Amino acid sequence: MQNLWNFVKHIFNRVVETKVTEAAAAIAYYAILSFFPLILFLIAFSSSFLQSAEVQGQILKFAEEYMPGSESLVAGNIQHLIRASGAVGLLGTAMLLWSATLVFAGFAQNINNAWTSAESRHFLIDRLIGLMMIGILVIFLILSLITNTLLDVLPRIFPTYLETLFAEMTRFNQIMIEYLPQTTIFMLLLMLYKYIPNSLVRWRESLAGTLFTMLALQLTKHGFIWYLSFGTDSYSLVYGSLGAVVAFMLWIY
Repeated sequence: MQNLWNFVKHIFNRVVETKVTEAAAAIAYYAILSFFPLILFLIAFSSSFLQSAEVQGQILKFAEEYMPGSESLVAGNIQHLIRASGAVGLLGTAMLLWSATLVFAGFAQNINNAWTSAESRHFLIDRLIGLMMIGILVIFLILSLITNTLLDVLPRIFPTYLETLFAEMTRFNQIMIEYLPQTTIFMLLLMLYKYIPNSLVRWRESLAGTLFTMLALQLTKHGFIWYLSFGTDSYSLVYGSLGAVVAFMLWIY
């Protein structure tokens, strides 16, 4: 029992030392600045060789899974972002990427700060890490959409040979699509906890942190959904049209 108390006390002290509440507030602020530029970049980049409706579907699915209470905010802005994606040039894409890395860079910096033995890095390194995380998101999104397209088109071209095979693969693919957001988050966290700290991290330590984070994320998500079930009218009453934005920032925090 004494060991448990010492462990809890150590965690509390580290929370105070690393200023976790202020870090969470900063990440929530960065998230609101980064999220829609990230969506616009994903739409502009992926729509060059994929249907924007498919990209939109995956983004909305991710929002439903990991952004409770903010689905209407995302859905309400995504059509505007799709229309705007056609006007994004090379310079605009670079600016979108830079804006989108804000939240990932802040997240990486605070993961590094959590390790007492880790030395601080140059802010440009954190931005490069943010770019890497966006690249992983893009790869997962594109692979998912390409797989869906192939499973839909190829059986029509070769019905005799592939219909039975693809019927089985389609069922497997539906399972993959269902758990794609969780898989993406899991892989991102696993890589983050392993490679982001400027210190040696074992795989088992990274895996333990990832599993704990995934469990905490699910519990927090369901708790937040339960909280929102009492109604979000109070947000609209106090903040007006910004109510959905405030709910989004509260969830990120």
